Amino acid sequence: MKAPVKRTPRPPVKRTPRPPVKRTPKPPADDLPRTLSRADMLAVLNANAARLKTCAADQPDAKGTITVQVVINRDGSVGRAKVATAKLRNTPAAACVEQQVKGYKFKAFSGDPMRLNLPLTL
Repeated sequence: MKAPVKRTPRPPVKRTPRPPVKRTPKPPADDLPRTLSRADMLAVLNANAARLKTCAADQPDAKGTITVQVVINRDGSVGRAKVATAKLRNTPAAACVEQQVKGYKFKAFSGDPMRLNLPLTL
């Protein structure tokens, strides 16, 4: 028969406290519109129109109007942007447009995320 094994207690582990998480306060939903207005959307699109032109500079057949499917989150950020125009899908110009549109910042709103097809001119 084996002798019982004597275990020594472990010293307590010193835990360093985690730094507090900074949370941006959300404005009360009462102060936010339910959806974005046409004027709110046009203001953002017009302010960023010049940046889109650089996407078509390297691809001459990319000129004209294209459709981009977007999802605008409640905080005004663009959660998804995908070029829907067939002639430009999966091209460097489309990737550039998608990246630019994902950087757009709209006003916050209180309703469901907005799914839109945006006509954009390159």
